[in-house]
Amino acid sequence: MAFSAVAACLATLADGRLPSAKPENAAVLAQWSKSYATKAYHLAKTAGLLKARRPSAPVGRSDDEDFMLADAGLNSYCEGLAQDDRI
Repeated sequence: MAFSAVAACLATLADGRLPSAKPENAAVLAQWSKSYATKAYHLAKTAGLLKARRPSAPVGRSDDEDFMLADAGLNSYCEGLAQDDRI
């Protein structure tokens, strides 16, 4: 529910209109949403509902799209996810 309020506020701002809620409130709700999602993911993983799988191959630059993604910093993101799964 918090995500819906954040999304509505951001969509209003993107349209160039002033939202009915204060943007500061949307920022706080976004932080709460992140915290809730992180806790839900951790609990689901701990309960065995989610199975983290290791990639079958390393993230590489096999084609142009991979090269563009690597330049965007997604390799470090993938490494961070792998570290998160080890916790």
